[in-house]
Amino acid sequence: MVPTLAHFLLQINPHLLKICYNIYMSVFTPIGILLFGSLIVAFSGLTSGIFLILYHSLLGRMSRRRASDFAMFFIFGVETTLTLLLLSVYTIFNVSLGFINFYNSNIFTWILTGLLVFFGILYGTIYFRPSRGTKLFISRPIAHRYHVKADAVKSRSDAFMLGLSALLPDLLFTTPILIISVLTVAHLGSTPPARAGLLIIFVLISILPLLLLHLCFNSGRNLADLLRFRFKNKAFFRFLVTLFYFLVALLIILRNIL
Repeated sequence: MVPTLAHFLLQINPHLLKICYNIYMSVFTPIGILLFGSLIVAFSGLTSGIFLILYHSLLGRMSRRRASDFAMFFIFGVETTLTLLLLSVYTIFNVSLGFINFYNSNIFTWILTGLLVFFGILYGTIYFRPSRGTKLFISRPIAHRYHVKADAVKSRSDAFMLGLSALLPDLLFTTPILIISVLTVAHLGSTPPARAGLLIIFVLISILPLLLLHLCFNSGRNLADLLRFRFKNKAFFRFLVTLFYFLVALLIILRNIL
């Protein structure tokens, strides 16, 4: 008779199984929450769309090298905004409310899980406009304003300021992710340096698509090819981000309820 996995597990010391379970729930589940949360911010689509608009505008007015330099300052702006948002949420919960009570509260768990499921469904239904292009949820006047700002970029500081504002409309969808990510960092990191390191990793993963786009441009990839790739895979990215929302919600339930 071939031994099954259940038979094998029954032969393991129950105390060892409990230790493994505790390690999984206290370490790997929070890491999963942070990973999927940062990927939601990374693949939401608005910042990369504005980045492509900016780069297209810059290439029409200056050399590729100078455009690449300005584009990097746009990424610095996005990174700065995300860092400030995370630190703001961290300060609010740490000073005013306290991490432990919220992170271990079943009521808060179900509220946040419900919000994640709601925003996951919302993202899948309205984030991209129902059209053949890759137009997003933002209103046409706001989209036009970003086009105007991109065309008006003439210096590194202009590109940086555009990056600072690029992430803000996405807060409609990403606020619950930022909250649970900060709470998870506070729970997982036992010391301030450890928490700072986790927040840095979160930010770096979140801006990874922008860094990859920047690398593609520097390696000579055509802007039109990247735009076609974005259009062709619009449905896939929408499905992927929606799935990430549901996975974060599931991991929160596993962490706090089981």
